[in-house]
Parts: sequence; C-alpha cells; structure tokens
Amino acid sequence: MIAKFTPLFVMFFLLHISCANAVTINDEGAALLKSKLGESLVELEKSEGFEIDLKGDMTVTQKKGYYAVKYPALSLKVLDHRENVMMNIGETAINAVPTDDPDIWKMSVALPMPLIATNDKSEELFRINIGKQNFGGLFSFKMNNYPKLSMKYEDVKMTMDGGTDHFFIKQVDVKSNLREKSGLYNGPMKAMLSGLSFNYKGKDVFKVDKTKVDATVEGYNHKTYKKAQQNLKQAINSGTQEDFSDNVINLMRATGSNSFKISLENLSIQNPKSTNDKVDLIKSIKFGGNGSFKDDKLSQTIDLSYSGLSIKSDGQDSNLVPESFSTSFIAKNLPLEDLLKLPSDVVSAKTASNEKLVEDIRKSLPEKLKKAGAFFELKDTKFGNDNYKVKMNGIVKADTSSPLGGVGLLDIETVGLNTIMQELNKSPKGAQMAQQLTIFRLISNEDGDKNTARVELNKQGSLAINGKDMSMFLGGGAPPAQ
Repeated sequence: MIAKFTPLFVMFFLLHISCANAVTINDEGAALLKSKLGESLVELEKSEGFEIDLKGDMTVTQKKGYYAVKYPALSLKVLDHRENVMMNIGETAINAVPTDDPDIWKMSVALPMPLIATNDKSEELFRINIGKQNFGGLFSFKMNNYPKLSMKYEDVKMTMDGGTDHFFIKQVDVKSNLREKSGLYNGPMKAMLSGLSFNYKGKDVFKVDKTKVDATVEGYNHKTYKKAQQNLKQAINSGTQEDFSDNVINLMRATGSNSFKISLENLSIQNPKSTNDKVDLIKSIKFGGNGSFKDDKLSQTIDLSYSGLSIKSDGQDSNLVPESFSTSFIAKNLPLEDLLKLPSDVVSAKTASNEKLVEDIRKSLPEKLKKAGAFFELKDTKFGNDNYKVKMNGIVKADTSSPLGGVGLLDIETVGLNTIMQELNKSPKGAQMAQQLTIFRLISNEDGDKNTARVELNKQGSLAINGKDMSMFLGGGAPPAQ
C-alpha cells in the first residue's frame, strides 16, 4: 500500500534548486506550465491508480527567473480491495524554471509536514515527517518523472498505531542521471539509506546501518512500459487475462537491459515477542545481477551473498548455521513469449477436452527451450562456517531425447561431512537427513575430510552419482557391497 504513494512523493518531495535569471518569464510560459502540470496529474492518476483531489485551483505566478506554483490542500486516494487509503497533503509550493526544451523543467517543491494517511472512516493509519528536505532535479513531462535528480532527506519518520510503532531513516541520498534519445532512457541511478530501523512497541526489531543501491538502465522505453503496466493493472482489477502474455512481453521489452547491485551492512533482527535482548545479525548482504530481453529471449543473472551470520534469538548456537553464503544463478536464452503462452494453450485444450493436445503442448516445452539454446546454471555456490564447507556448481539444459525433457550436472564438494552428520543426529528430525547423507558419503569420492560427487541427470531420465545409478536407493535400502 505505501509503495503506491512513491511516484507521488518523488514528484512532490523537491526542495532548493537554483533558478537562473536568464530565462524568459511571461504569460505564455505560465499558461503552458499550468496546462502541463494539470496533464501530468491526470497521467499520474491513470498510470498509478490514484484519485487526486486538488481541493481548489492551482495558481502559477511569474517571478524573477522562475514561476511560483501553488497547489491548494490536496489529497490522494488509493483504491484498495479492503479499504481506501487517503493521503492528506496541505498547501504545496513549487518553483519551476523552463529550459530550452519545453518538456524539460527545473523544479523545486516544498511540502508541508506531516503527511497523514487515513482510511474511509477518517481514522489515521500512519503519518510521515521529514526533518530536512533537499532535492534538485529536471522534470520531464514526456516521462512524467525526474530523469535527473540529486536529493537528500534527513530524519525521515513514519509512525503508525498512534505513534507506538515507527519506521525511521537517518538519511536518504538518491542520484540519477538518465539521458533520453529517441524515446529511450539510458544511465545510472544510485541510492544510499543509513540508519534504517523499524521500532515495534518500543523495541527495534529490524535495523540496517547502511543500504546502497547502484543500478544502470539501457534502452528503457518509459512510454511503452507504463502503457503495458496500466493494461496489466486493468486486467488484474477486472479479473480478466486478455492479452496477458502480450503485455508482459511489452513490459520486458520496454525495460531494456539492466544491471544492479544492492548491499546492506549490519542487519539485525529481533523477535518482538522475545523476553531477552538477543538479536540475529548479518554483517553484510550483497544482491545484484544483470539482464536483458533481446530477440524475444530473456537472459538474467542473479548474484547473492552474505557473511557474518549469527543466530542468537532462539537461544541455541548451532554448529550448522552457515556463517557465509554466496551463489550465482544464471537463466539464459529463455523463449519468454513461448513460455507465457503455454499455460493459456493448456487451459484452452483442457476446456475443449482434448487431452492429446494437452500432452502435445506439454511435450513441446523441451523442444522450445532447446531450440532457443536455453539453460539454467548454478555457479560458484558456497556456504558453511568454521566447522564445514560446501561447494556446488551445476547446469540444466533441455534435451528432447530425455524422457524428463532435460539433462543436468551438479558437482558437489563437502569438507566436514562428519561434523554435519553428528550435528543432525542430535535431533529426531535431523537423524533422517543424516541417514541420507550416509548414502551420499558411501557413493562419493572421499579424500580425508573431503567428499566430492558428480550428480548427473542423464538422457535416459535416471539419476546417477559418480556414475552409480541411484534408482537402487529409492527404497532406502543399503548400497551393494563394494
């Protein structure tokens, strides 16, 4: 719910941008700006699902080097299936400076504090206060957003439940520098949040010292993206799935290529119902990737890692808790259009009671994936602590000659397998897994405390470890004597 207000806040949380005195300020410019701002609000309603009430007339006054715009007290209503949420905002002031491009304006906005959200019964749901606002940027009426901005907020606080609970952010810095050419946007975006916390009934149950975001977009088509997004929202709200796959495809095409990195430092979580002050800690989390949708094929890489995990809240220190973890997941050359159409084709065939067609459609999936050259890869996966280490690398590909439709390999290396099994045997639930690991240890290649194994899903549709068919173990029996 709160996320639905974000585009509006980005539009209005602007402050302190210098105004050049060399620009021409006249009646024609004032009328143009007023018209464009009115159209911008209408477009915002369409694309984001708001109902905006200005509660009066917008005024544009000519000043030396800029236009002073005033919105009267306004409100925004977000339509929700459960209850409507109204964001009430007081009189808002905007300073706007024209540029050589009539669709690009420098703007500054001063928001009154606090911002208060209420429900249909006029009961307060939450309120937002910002200690300091500093935002400078270029607003694009074609994009209906800010492709270039540099903003800093300090002491951002959102309180709920009458002030008992609250989110707090000490500082927010956001920068973007998108360049537009022929309707496509390219460029970097950065954000940094410090001192983020969520206080629940007097206890900080969630805290992050610092969060950083670095992202780059290439070939982003904002107009096509918003249109596809709007069509999908309408389809979801109306309960129909007409042209669903086409709109998802348009959404993916409009996104262009992307890369991103997100990092968190010193994340702590505390159980609000706990009677002690013990917290779970993670010193560092990193999440990132890159992707593109070209030639009707989707490719995406996701990288995830963390370090310094310490679980204390349950009062137990387990030797199996992985202190660190890292992995890369790669999906390459997915024929997204074909994949999205498969479910609707299956539904149509079932409706027509054509079971043979249903089976033919399902069997066509491996062929489509193989033709596109699609594969999934698990790369450089590692986790463990001082007591044990696990490494994994794997790949799965479509193969029409396999009865399962695919083949795959997974290489596993463990150090400290005995420690893992000893810890698992300390509990009834873990003992069953320890029995399975016993089979793995017998079949794997053993070198001191290191065990290695290659797990293979072959063209015959059977699973083998180090060349040994695993079907004999499906019943849980012991492996044959060597």
